[in-house]
Amino acid sequence: MGGGKNGNNYLEETEKHLFDLIAQGSETAFKQLFGLWSKFFTVVIKKIIKNNAAAEDILQEVFLRIWLKRDMLESVEQPRAWALQIVYHISFNWLRHEKVCSKADQYLSQQKEEASNEVEESVFLSEISELIHRAIAQLPAQMRKIYCLNRENGLRIAEISQRLQLSAQTVKNTLSKATRNIRIFLSENGDMNVND
Repeated sequence: MGGGKNGNNYLEETEKHLFDLIAQGSETAFKQLFGLWSKFFTVVIKKIIKNNAAAEDILQEVFLRIWLKRDMLESVEQPRAWALQIVYHISFNWLRHEKVCSKADQYLSQQKEEASNEVEESVFLSEISELIHRAIAQLPAQMRKIYCLNRENGLRIAEISQRLQLSAQTVKNTLSKATRNIRIFLSENGDMNVND
């Protein structure tokens, strides 16, 4: 920016002079300052936030902040360094905000997905459970009794045969038939109910 030390001194004096004029409310000086700094500040902002679309908004906010603080500009010794602090502050705030928003979005969509999955699973399970109850209810009385003693009460084949005075083989065959009947019932009725 500028040619060597003398160029820098001239630039600093120009910036300081513009700050003094802006402090007195000069909009012309403010426009000149914008013309002087906007390209450089835009490059700095883009390097920090890595988002070209938002850089313009941040630049506008930086200059708005400078204008709003115009009553203190006369006491600023190094205008560019002072303004760069504003550039960094607003840019890093934007980054923090983006990070928080993106984390929040991620969390919310994850929660929404989990909730939706839980609802679907619970509906699916209650439909399956309802189907199984209907399938069991369709079984002949003795078969239903043997099936329930085994699956719902947890009794083993020997215990069921002893309790019902039946041979272990009869109990085994009946359980096998009951399971097959339930499977048939579910395959005939399942698609219709579960996918509706």
